[in-house]
Amino acid sequence: FRDLMARWKAAGAAPREVDDALWAEFRGLQDTFFNARQSTLSQQDEEFKANLDAKEALLAKAEAEIVPVTDLDASRNAFRTFLEQFNALGKVPRESIRGLDNRVRALETAVRQAEDAEWKRTDPEARSRAEETVAMLSNEIDKLTEKIVKAEARGDNRAADKARDSIATYQTWLDQARETLADFSR
Repeated sequence: FRDLMARWKAAGAAPREVDDALWAEFRGLQDTFFNARQSTLSQQDEEFKANLDAKEALLAKAEAEIVPVTDLDASRNAFRTFLEQFNALGKVPRESIRGLDNRVRALETAVRQAEDAEWKRTDPEARSRAEETVAMLSNEIDKLTEKIVKAEARGDNRAADKARDSIATYQTWLDQARETLADFSR
């Protein structure tokens, strides 16, 4: 319609009595067009408002079911189902899009963070490294214990005390390594 208006102006003026009649007819068509357009937009706004209400209700339900993520598989499946239903509901008013998107992104982030935490907890390479660390520290403590026995047999209390101090340090490290390893079993 803007293009038509530009062409109307570019066509130039007609004689006054014909120009006024043509303008009145053009103006009537313009009013008819814009009234129909406004009616269509109002219907869309009502439909979009209904979509918004439905999406907000669905989003509130999903937020209650998914967050906090306690069962990763159930949360992942619930989020996938939610997204399918959410996208099927259609468009919403433009001013509401960002707020909805932020809430959906927060749900997605919660699920992704839970997936990342689960991966870190079950990562076979990290578990293997933790097991190796526990074994190495245990072996080192065993060697130091043997050193204490040999030092005491020789009567070298200074060497025995030094080995005990080392065992205390290694034991602290071993306890921490065992805690890390235990995290893989939860």
